Amino acid sequence: MGTLGDQLYRRSIEPRHVSLDISSTCCDIGLEYINTYSSKDGLFFLQVLKDYSRSRAPVFFSLHLTTDYIGPTLHRDKLKHNLSDILDLTKLTKINLTLHLRNRILSSDDQEALWDSGEEWEDNQPGNRSPQQRFADYDVIGDSDTGNIREQAKLLSGLLFSTPNLVHLCLATNSSRYEPVELYNFAKALKALQRTVLALRKLRVMELHGLIFHPCFFLHPPESVRVFRVESGGTANVSAAWWKKFATCAFTNVEEMTLNTQHMALGNWTSGDDEEEQQHDIKFWIFGVGDVKMENLRKFRAPLLEALQINHGPLDLLECVLKKNPNLDEDSVKRLGVACALDKAYKMEGTNMMDENVYCDQDQVC
Repeated sequence: MGTLGDQLYRRSIEPRHVSLDISSTCCDIGLEYINTYSSKDGLFFLQVLKDYSRSRAPVFFSLHLTTDYIGPTLHRDKLKHNLSDILDLTKLTKINLTLHLRNRILSSDDQEALWDSGEEWEDNQPGNRSPQQRFADYDVIGDSDTGNIREQAKLLSGLLFSTPNLVHLCLATNSSRYEPVELYNFAKALKALQRTVLALRKLRVMELHGLIFHPCFFLHPPESVRVFRVESGGTANVSAAWWKKFATCAFTNVEEMTLNTQHMALGNWTSGDDEEEQQHDIKFWIFGVGDVKMENLRKFRAPLLEALQINHGPLDLLECVLKKNPNLDEDSVKRLGVACALDKAYKMEGTNMMDENVYCDQDQVC
C-alpha cells in the first residue's frame, strides 16, 4: 500500500476509480494506524487518496466503499474519527455499509461461553484477542433500551448528507445483540435520516438488508431510485405497520423490486395501537393492504411471499402488485399468477383460520 501511496502522491498513476474496504474484519492494522496518526502505509495512502480525490471533479474520479464503521459509537471501535475525516465523501458513488445494532447485555450463558473459549487463547499470537477484549465488544454506549441506535442513525444521516453523488446504497445491519423497543424512543433521529435519504437525488439503487432500526420503520427511497431491494438476511425485519407504509409508497421510478422479508413476532417494540398488538389473540396474524401505489414495475421478485404469503406478508400483496403494474415482464407475471392461484386454493381450504377481509387501518401509526 505504501508503494501505491507513493505512486499516487507523485501522480505517476491517476486512477479514475478506487474501491476501498475499511472494515473491522480485514483492516484492524489500518484502523490502528489511522487512530494513532502514525506515518504508516495505511494512513499515508488514505491521506494521499483524499488529497487526490479533492483535486478531481466527480466526473473524473469516484469511490466505492465497503465498511462496517460509521463513527465512534462503540467502545470496541479503534478509529476515533468520522469517515469524512479520512475520505472525500463527495466522490463516493457506492457504499456497502453494515451497522451493528446493540442494546442487549450478554446473557450469563453467553458470558460463560466467551470466557471458556479463552482456553485456546494465546497472547503471543498477532491478532488474537483475550476473552476480556472480546467481552468488551458487547459493551453498549447509551441507555439499556435504545443502546447505540440514536447515535448510529445520526451518524448515518451525517454520512449520507456528505454523499451528494451517491448512486448505489447498500445498507445492512447485524442485530443479533439488539431487541427493538417502542419506536418513539428514536423516532426523531429516524425522521432526520429519512429526510437525508430523500435528498439523495442521484441514487439509483437502494438495498436494505436485515432489520433497519425498527420493524415499523420503512425507509422511503428517493424518487430517483430505479432498483429497490429488501432482504431479511435471516432476521425478522418488518411488521404490519411497515407493510402499510410500503403499500402507500409510490416508488415513482422503481422498475425492479425484490422483497425477501420476515415478519417480526410481538415484543417490547409494539405500542398499544399497533395492528399486531390489537390482533394478539389471533393464532395466525392475517392482514391485507387493499391496494398499492406502485405502477411502473417491470421486474418483481418476492420468493418468500410467492411461496406462502400468509407467513411473510400481506395476504393480497402479490395480487395488488400484479393488478397495478401492467408493464411487468413475462417471468414476473407468470410467477405472481401461480403464487396468487396457490394462495386462493390455500385460503379456500383454510377459511376457518383466516379472514382475508382483515385490512390494516391506514390511519394508524406505530
